[in-house]
Amino acid sequence: MNKLKLMAVSALALATAGANAKNFDGMYAGVRADYNIDKQEVTDSELDSFNLKPKGMGGSILFGYMNDLGNDMVIGTELIVGYQNAKDKGEDTAGAVTLKTTYNNKFKFGADVLAGYKFMPELLGYGRLGLHMHQSEFRADYTVAGETTTDSKKQYVPNVHVGLGAKYAIDESFVLDAGYTFAYDLKNKTYRSGENEATFKKSPSHQIHVGVSYVF
Repeated sequence: MNKLKLMAVSALALATAGANAKNFDGMYAGVRADYNIDKQEVTDSELDSFNLKPKGMGGSILFGYMNDLGNDMVIGTELIVGYQNAKDKGEDTAGAVTLKTTYNNKFKFGADVLAGYKFMPELLGYGRLGLHMHQSEFRADYTVAGETTTDSKKQYVPNVHVGLGAKYAIDESFVLDAGYTFAYDLKNKTYRSGENEATFKKSPSHQIHVGVSYVF
């Protein structure tokens, strides 16, 4: 009987320790892969507006810190640096004017604030809010009456990120992560080639990601 009591107490202690384990507490670093889908409206004084839909795979490295507040509540922050690689091209013609554009989102970096709730000791659902910058590279080829002017430009554009996701602790050291993020540019991108000017308007983008982190 004493052995049975000892086994029951030990099992209860282990269960309690597992339930109270702080899987999402401390510094971590990780990598993630993402797929980006953007929408980019291009306008011109002499042409009708048209849309580009840049999309492509990307990846990031991240550094973060999470603080377990107790009562299953967690807050944290992440710093992200990566490569977006979302690109597309388009063309429009009106009379003697033709505009061909190429658009590509490349490098990105930013910071997010995370707030989450532990549905289980090893499963955290979270929301994120952050400010990021991405490098947009755009090129316009204007052809007017048979003569073409070409130029390209790179510009860093700020955007707000809002997202939802989940983190799953495989063990004390490794955490899986998956989520969705909606981003919106905070300013237009204006491009001039000779006497012509095209505007790449503020645009929304969508991103899904999967990743893994190592907790120090």
